[in-house]
Amino acid sequence: MKPVQLEVQALTDAMERAMVRKDLATAKHHSRVAEVCLRIGKHLSLSDAELALLELSALLHDIGKLGVDDAILKSSQALNQGQWEQMRAHAEIGFRLLRGFEELPGVAEIVHAHHERWDGAGYPRRLKGAETPLLARVIAVADAFDAMVHGRPYRAAVSEALAAQEIMQHRGTQFDPDVVDAFVAGLNPVGLPVSVHATLWHGLMT
Repeated sequence: MKPVQLEVQALTDAMERAMVRKDLATAKHHSRVAEVCLRIGKHLSLSDAELALLELSALLHDIGKLGVDDAILKSSQALNQGQWEQMRAHAEIGFRLLRGFEELPGVAEIVHAHHERWDGAGYPRRLKGAETPLLARVIAVADAFDAMVHGRPYRAAVSEALAAQEIMQHRGTQFDPDVVDAFVAGLNPVGLPVSVHATLWHGLMT
C-alpha cells in the first residue's frame, strides 16, 4: 500500500473500532452495505477509483451515529418524533466528523447525502435527483435493503425477495431508477412475490 492508502486504512479502522464499541449492529451493517454497494457499482460500470470511494463511504455512512444517544440506537420500541429527529441528525453529524480529514476527500459529502431521496423528500437538505451525489444514491439503496433484510430492534426483518420488491416499488420516487436497475442486476433476486403491500416499510428506512 502507498503511504496515503495506509493513512486512510488506519483512519477508517479507528472509526470502525469506535463504532463497534458504540453499536456492534451498526458496524456489521456498514460491512454488509459496502458489499451490496460494490455489486451495484460494478453494474453501473463505475471506475476502480469510484468503487474504492464507494466502498469507503459505505463503510462510514452511519459513522454519525457515534453522536446519537445509545438509548435511541438500541431502543426496542418504535421511535417517537423527537427520537426520530435525533436519529436523523446522524447524517449531519457524520458530515461534520469527516469533512476535516484531508485523507478522505469526497467521503463527507457522500455520507451527508445518503438519506436524500430521488424525489426530493429526503433529509437533511431535501436534494432532488442528480443533486445528490451518485455514490450516495447507491448507498441509499443498499442501506434500505440491508435495513429491511436484517430488521431493527423495533421491527422484524423480511426476506431478500420481499425487500428487493419493496426497493423496486420505490424506483423513481425514493430511489434513483438507474441505481435500482443496477441493484436488481447485481443481486439477481429470485422468488419475488407477485404483490406486496404498497405501504410496507414506507418512509421507515433508516
